[in-house]
Amino acid sequence: MKTPVIYNMATIPSREKALQECLASILPQADIINLYFNGWNGNIPHFARHPKIRIFESEKEYGDLGDVGKFFLCEEWNNAYIFTTDDKIIYPGNHTKVMIETIEKYNRKAVISNHGRIFHTDRPCKTYYWDCKEFLGCLATVSSDRFVHEIGTGVMAFHTDTFKPTLEMFPRANMTDIYISIELNKLGIPRVVRAHREYDYRISRNWPHAHSISQTLNKNDKIQTETINAVTWKIHTL
Repeated sequence: MKTPVIYNMATIPSREKALQECLASILPQADIINLYFNGWNGNIPHFARHPKIRIFESEKEYGDLGDVGKFFLCEEWNNAYIFTTDDKIIYPGNHTKVMIETIEKYNRKAVISNHGRIFHTDRPCKTYYWDCKEFLGCLATVSSDRFVHEIGTGVMAFHTDTFKPTLEMFPRANMTDIYISIELNKLGIPRVVRAHREYDYRISRNWPHAHSISQTLNKNDKIQTETINAVTWKIHTL
């Protein structure tokens, strides 16, 4: 029996045009897409009404969860490849294929992403956004697989044999990269940024920059910085 491929995403109204491009890139690659609409007030766009897409509206569920919405059903994830995604990213046509290949390459013992950070371990980071030891972005070339401290949940995948997240892991919204990585660090589960090329992943030109998490928070990332500095980070390998 084929192992299901389940994509998960949260979205906000200002990203409607970007969401349409994002969904077009992943629909052919997914068996199911769980899509959490934060603050849409019932105005679900027509292109999101598709047999593969399960629609969850914040007004009918847990309220505005921010980026935690991409983990809305995580307690129910079982025997599947789980992909967490970002509504501003346009994914390559082989995203599912190469991510599953990498999951299996590491024998389902690691969580895989195309985006991550290595923090300073000899001193505290001065700022989460601007003072990591090494930044491995999904929009840049990463020439070989790298074990890292933090992975990005917008381009992340794993098998449920590896890890079972819960909503209790996320005490604050819009910090899922940090919180998921803290939990994996605690459990000793390796975090891998997969080798990829610049332009494999693209940002929609219809993305409103003013509504991004990083653009909103990078001028005052005190909470993020304090959170990562409170952790004893380790690079876990196989």
